[in-house]
Amino acid sequence: MFKFLKVLLASVVLLSLTACGGHGFEGTYRTSVDSTNPNSELVQYQKNIAKNNILIIGDNFMEAKGKRSFFEEITVREVDDKEFLVFIEANKKESLFEIVNGDQLRLRVTADTAFIFTKE
Repeated sequence: MFKFLKVLLASVVLLSLTACGGHGFEGTYRTSVDSTNPNSELVQYQKNIAKNNILIIGDNFMEAKGKRSFFEEITVREVDDKEFLVFIEANKKESLFEIVNGDQLRLRVTADTAFIFTKE
């Protein structure tokens, strides 16, 4: 009986920890561009797109340019010693944003260019 109560208590604690909080990256982010070739026309175009662009991440959505997209799940995953914020759609398609630190995400666009999202 005592073992059953321990297992029950552990299950309740685990479920309550799972239920509280999201992925930890909810907030408003400012967009910029990082590139090893900053003078290319493509990078200049991308910088123009990123200028004044705000990205809002919620516990189950992302909003940019007034359009809100909902996700089945947003979670953190480790791949090859790097952490990624993973946006999983209902059809199981995934988009991965590299976690640079607690306030910055990186979305690789090309081999030498990435959008950087910095938390406000």
